[in-house]
Amino acid sequence: MSRIYRNTHFVGSTAKGTLYELSMLGGSSTHRNGSYERKQPITWSAKPHKSYVFCSKTLPMVMGRYDDQFQIDFLQIGQGVIGAYLSSLNLYAYVCHNAQIKDESRFAKSFGYKPALSEFEGIQGRLAGPEDILRQ
Repeated sequence: MSRIYRNTHFVGSTAKGTLYELSMLGGSSTHRNGSYERKQPITWSAKPHKSYVFCSKTLPMVMGRYDDQFQIDFLQIGQGVIGAYLSSLNLYAYVCHNAQIKDESRFAKSFGYKPALSEFEGIQGRLAGPEDILRQ
């Protein structure tokens, strides 16, 4: 999945972090046999979609509605973010720090990340939409 960032809008903040809304275009490409050696053309979506980034040292996350489902990518920065979340991790680093991640462990240490999985698990069920994080 590729993304083009169109606009970033401040939504709100709490002591735990700051929420941003992004307008983005999504895109995809097809790679035969899973090979990424050759570049393939990207098919871009016709309409932008909204994604949300919550910049937080303990509750870093990327959120959005996909196929009418609210999805939360809780990022355990510094603990080895897995492949399925790498796109969200890169988006998070760009929005929150205007940075690219080359070494996740170094990135986590330099910005003081200490993701709290137990805290996230405690509030996850109360998040029906992105703005709900501001009421936790």
